[in-house]
Amino acid sequence: GYGGAGGNSYGGQSQNNPYGDSMNPGLNGSSPRLFKPPKDDINAPDLYLPLMGFWSYVLAASALQAKNETFTPESVATHFSWGGAVWFFESLLVWVALRSLSSSRVKVSAPWLDIAAYTGYAFVLVTVQLLVKLVLTSPMSSGMLIGQTVWGAVCSGVFIVKTVKRVIFSETRLHQNGFAGLGASHNYVLLALAASQFPVHWALGRVV
Repeated sequence: GYGGAGGNSYGGQSQNNPYGDSMNPGLNGSSPRLFKPPKDDINAPDLYLPLMGFWSYVLAASALQAKNETFTPESVATHFSWGGAVWFFESLLVWVALRSLSSSRVKVSAPWLDIAAYTGYAFVLVTVQLLVKLVLTSPMSSGMLIGQTVWGAVCSGVFIVKTVKRVIFSETRLHQNGFAGLGASHNYVLLALAASQFPVHWALGRVV
């Protein structure tokens, strides 16, 4: 997870390195940096909470359908495949967004499993939304449904923007112009990633 102690840090991570100690610069910063596995770095991204959130989403969606008397045994597989597809395409979007900032001198990217960990936290928020629907005795109004979806999307958007910005900063800090060398392009990328959370939350929370 993102636990760990640290003074002025985000989730226990260094301000100059989004992965804490999970990336090591080579000699004089010239060689490629290697990612430490979670077992060696408490601040390294892992898939524990995203996977738990994913399975909780499948169960909560199935339970909500059972409450609405629309559940069938095939519903579990449907929610699993639909959630997995949304997770994959969101991870692909983040990967493409990072690579779009790369140049011949600077490569901006992150390991696939790390990206999956970042994007998988959306399932935790969507599960909360579904559980709220599940415990309510009367159907939610359209306004409440929209407000709930917007709240979850904004939370995910803030997390994605903060995390991806730190990845971009870490990948570009060895470049002579550093983060500033990207100009305004990274702002558009971050804005697009934040906006993408709204259709993602709508798609995942739309359980019939």
